[in-house]
Amino acid sequence: MLFPILTNLRYTKRKKSSIEKKTKGNIFFWGGSTKTLMFLCFCHQKNRLLDSIKYIVDIDVTKQNHYLQIVNKKIISPKKLFKIITKKDLVVVSNSNYLSEVKKSIKENLNLNIKCISLD
Repeated sequence: MLFPILTNLRYTKRKKSSIEKKTKGNIFFWGGSTKTLMFLCFCHQKNRLLDSIKYIVDIDVTKQNHYLQIVNKKIISPKKLFKIITKKDLVVVSNSNYLSEVKKSIKENLNLNIKCISLD
């Protein structure tokens, strides 16, 4: 199965609820991938969470300054994220394989303890 996290509706609902509870600030999704888009389409359909999502972050320069289709969220560079993120915000990493790398990058570039979780 290509996206098992998204085909399990109960898990997806729990993950959305978990993300909502873990932040008092903005939410940034790291990774402008199909998985991110599918999860945000689910949120869009349920009319939840999207208002809290400030930007999508991606290291691919060809995606930056464009918008993630359907949910209309702007894709920004990590460098821009580091300029605007606050300690109340949450970073959701689409692919758990990159979670430690993203945490390391945030720690090296900021003097803040930013909460990071993975989508899967």
